Amino acid sequence: QSTGPPASCACLRPVIFNIRSLMQPTASNYFRWIYPAALLIAAIAIAVAVFAGAIAVRDLALPLVSIFGTFFGATFAFRLNEEKEARKVREARREALNRASFVLIRQANAIHQMTQDFERFPSPFEKAFNLPALKPPPYNDLIHNLSDLEFLLESPTPGLLMEIAIEQERFHQALDSMRIRNEFYVGEVQPALEKLALNGKQVTVVEAASLLGERLFGGAMNGAEIAWQHISSCNVTIPTVHEALLRQAKALYPGHKFITYERAT
Repeated sequence: QSTGPPASCACLRPVIFNIRSLMQPTASNYFRWIYPAALLIAAIAIAVAVFAGAIAVRDLALPLVSIFGTFFGATFAFRLNEEKEARKVREARREALNRASFVLIRQANAIHQMTQDFERFPSPFEKAFNLPALKPPPYNDLIHNLSDLEFLLESPTPGLLMEIAIEQERFHQALDSMRIRNEFYVGEVQPALEKLALNGKQVTVVEAASLLGERLFGGAMNGAEIAWQHISSCNVTIPTVHEALLRQAKALYPGHKFITYERAT
């Protein structure tokens, strides 16, 4: 027989894989040698032609100036465009890191507020029966765009992306456990307390268990305990992951500013 709201799934632990060994060399690693190789081959061909007398040295000046002018002009334009695209990528990645930092800060603040609500009631019995059914906002917008952070897989800490994903799931799991506790408390526990004229009345744990019965008493205790476990865990892990994200962001982009916060006590 169920004793109350179903327990949320246990939080996952990050498993960090060394993906560097799985990375394959890209074509750009090979194309970087094309220009030097082409120049070397052309120089050898010209030298052979001059040595064999097929081409006079004076006949090479104008064509060489034209060829090298075109070559260096095209190379400069290519490098300039390449740097422009690389700058766009760097800016997009910095913005993604700042967005992730902002989401983690808001998640940490929401969890910290709920932690303070729970800490006002020290004992499990008080958390179950005296903690009001406060309804937090849905926080539907507190979602990381993990695809924008995939470049972290190529950073010195590739497991950080997995940790961010797990904290996102852990945060919403904590919200769900709070919602389940509140719905059970408002929908079943409070009507029973009113029916038994127990609202505002001082009763012991044994008396409450006897009057409410195993299902209502156990459900209230279990729901509050599960919610508290998830919330108190998030209150530690989310700030920890946020600190790790900031360290990595500053290591990847030194000299740039990233969003942070000071936690109120």
